[in-house]
Amino acid sequence: KAPVPPQQKTEITPPYSPGSNNPYDIPRSFICPLTLEIMTDPVMTCHGQTYERAYIQEWFKSHSTDPITNTTILKHLVPNRALKEAIEEFNKGFSSLKIAQQSVEDKEMAMQLWIEEQESAHARKGQSMKRLQESVQQVKKSVQQIKLSVES
Repeated sequence: KAPVPPQQKTEITPPYSPGSNNPYDIPRSFICPLTLEIMTDPVMTCHGQTYERAYIQEWFKSHSTDPITNTTILKHLVPNRALKEAIEEFNKGFSSLKIAQQSVEDKEMAMQLWIEEQESAHARKGQSMKRLQESVQQVKKSVQQIKLSVES
């Protein structure tokens, strides 16, 4: 029988989950078998299974068995501190990766904006140069006409 999700979901919203197409090598032990998400508050049952605290507590409201083994179980939960610390370290690394990627994206965006500004300025200068060349041609024509009228 599938576990019943809690009435109110806790804040477990990682940007990755097992089975999804992602470039992250997420250890299976970080994933709660009930939520299929990376745990934030892992706890162990007396049988050694680890679950996300909010979800196993919700399970225990209507069951007295382990959701994986289906064996009768004491509802006593022990924090899995070592796993929690490992997950936190993993998440810090992921956050650093996101910051680094964001930094690269920001630099790329800034560079693209600079290029567009340079192209725009160049285009404006090109238009100014073209108008100047046209003015020079007008002046040359005027000078030519004056020469012709003086000679006649």
